[in-house]
Amino acid sequence: MARASAVALRLFRRSPVNLADPSAGYIWSARPWGESPLSPRLRARLMSLQEQGWFDDRHCGEDYISGTQIEWSQAPTVASARARSDGTVTVVLRPHPVTRPRDLAVTLSRIDGHWLATDLARGTGAHASIFAPSPSC
Repeated sequence: MARASAVALRLFRRSPVNLADPSAGYIWSARPWGESPLSPRLRARLMSLQEQGWFDDRHCGEDYISGTQIEWSQAPTVASARARSDGTVTVVLRPHPVTRPRDLAVTLSRIDGHWLATDLARGTGAHASIFAPSPSC
């Protein structure tokens, strides 16, 4: 579970390019796709949602993944990690600062010997998963 948790944390990166800048924050780093620990199916879903305009201000705003349109001032932390009987691990990432419950659940699976994110979920219920017909924001 420790390795899966470390992979989930890699979904966010410090910005800007000058990492010594104390004002640098943490942003979703799903690009470039080749370097992100995302399964091909999850990449395709994110690209499809982007093409549909899901991440614009009419839907989920600029950043569904981090739950905010601004960067986080600190790196997210692992709130919990749970192994499931099907071999997946669900890691719950908590943003900082926490202004409201915007935890992101990242489901990871071993694919070709590597931990890759296979689902993202925000909240609970039928619309929590990124694969829902209209994911919750």
